[in-house]
Amino acid sequence: MVLGSIYSKTGTLLRLVYLAALTLFCTPFGYAVEPVGLKLSHTQLGAREFSGVDGLSIAQLTTELTTPLAQRSARVGVWTLGASLTENRFQLTGSTTANRRFYRLSLPIQYAPRRVGRFQHQWHFEPSHYSDESLISQTRETFEYAWRMNYWVNRKARWVLGVRKDSRFGVAKLYPIFGLVSQPKKGIEHHWVFPDLYSQFPINRKVSLRIYGQVIGGNWKYLQEEGTTASFGFSQWDVGLKAMMKTRKRFSMTASLGWSTSGEGSLAGSDGTLGDNAFFSFGIETDF
Repeated sequence: MVLGSIYSKTGTLLRLVYLAALTLFCTPFGYAVEPVGLKLSHTQLGAREFSGVDGLSIAQLTTELTTPLAQRSARVGVWTLGASLTENRFQLTGSTTANRRFYRLSLPIQYAPRRVGRFQHQWHFEPSHYSDESLISQTRETFEYAWRMNYWVNRKARWVLGVRKDSRFGVAKLYPIFGLVSQPKKGIEHHWVFPDLYSQFPINRKVSLRIYGQVIGGNWKYLQEEGTTASFGFSQWDVGLKAMMKTRKRFSMTASLGWSTSGEGSLAGSDGTLGDNAFFSFGIETDF
């Protein structure tokens, strides 16, 4: 019943994605379908005061699953189709006591044309479905996308420039992507590209450490107790240290510890800032 209602609610969007998948992956000439990566993580963030409502604190639990579905290699480039599901649970205490669960389901489609000289373009298309715990009553469908250009200075470094549209800044907006990616030595990588920054260093053959900073956020509709529809959005910087340990099963176990800061939020029309607090995260992943 629920799945049928979801399909009827977003039928047009899903049919477009289905037709795109057929076009990309079911054409009669040669292609290869293979897995390219997997990520499963759980993050817990302690309670923080929200200045928009007196006496209100918000704690956050996030579970994320990202998986590839198919990859097609062609003479002109590589197409990749994936799926992503995120659950954000917010615990409100103080002047208001409530538990809210928000979901984001998306189907990322990526296209990387062949590199021409020093240049390579990358395209990212992501039909996304945002909903509250009802899954079907309070929803927001949006088409998120990105374009990125890589310019190789040499074989160890490249400049990155592009744009992206999504809701990580609390509202759906277009923002720039820019920075530098370099690999000065084997196992060392610097990915200083706004808004996802990190430097990774090997400790030994199995363990690597990553120092990172990233902007995360989202925006959802939800149903209030009196029956009216409201919206909730947030955005924050997460700065942390992540350990990654390779296993014999072709995946890595991960654990992160860090600090969430510079948070902003909007709850039922009340805008405010979010206090700082520590977070920890653990999960598994494979390389794309």
